[in-house]
Amino acid sequence: MKIEKASLYLAIIINLDEITVVFWSNDFNKDLSSVEILSEGAKEIYHQDEEILDAVETSYKGAWSLLPKQFRLEAKNLKTIFVIPFVWLVEGEVKPKKLKILQRILHHFHLKSQGFVPEVNLVKSYLEKQEGKALNLIVVSIGEKQITVCPIIQGRIDKAILVERSDSIALDLEEGLAHFEKKSVFPPRILLLGRGDLEEIKLKLLSFPWVEPEKNQFLHLPRVEILSQETILKSLTKEVKNLGKK
Repeated sequence: MKIEKASLYLAIIINLDEITVVFWSNDFNKDLSSVEILSEGAKEIYHQDEEILDAVETSYKGAWSLLPKQFRLEAKNLKTIFVIPFVWLVEGEVKPKKLKILQRILHHFHLKSQGFVPEVNLVKSYLEKQEGKALNLIVVSIGEKQITVCPIIQGRIDKAILVERSDSIALDLEEGLAHFEKKSVFPPRILLLGRGDLEEIKLKLLSFPWVEPEKNQFLHLPRVEILSQETILKSLTKEVKNLGKK
């Protein structure tokens, strides 16, 4: 993703069934801590692809109304970045049907795109900087009706699986993991993203009997963590700033 230097950025964050629009400013003459979140629209729900544009428009209007007036003058230089689900990709490229959605958004708002980044890549970048080592964990993005399951093994992301939600989030995760060919058990670390009561979901996953012999997915009970969208957004802004300094 090639990023040019600019004072005003727009992130359109597309989750499984939720949209958020955020404006922020970077001062490339200062350190990374100078990233400033200027305004954020409300989280808007969508249930099918045809509703995405309306959800973006509602969140965009809310974020624009909160944007300080002095930054509105920079709108002509606005740089737009999409954060998208990993399941929107095939062989590293946005699927044609999903690409049309992004193009429709750009056309509707007269925006210029600086590119896209999958949400799980931002998670990976953030954790690697925090922990300083290759990651081994399972990223689970939670939507109202679906989840995505995306293992990161030795710092590599190969694919994500989309699973329709049932009454049991643990069985949904188990179903998702069953789609992956594995040479050994999965890393005993689960990271939750997305909407809903993630603390409740965490408790349900912790109480599930993962280590029963017939399951053969984990060597011992996995620990379960939660990562907020605010942390993901900060990872995005710092990634952009790093690119701007190169």
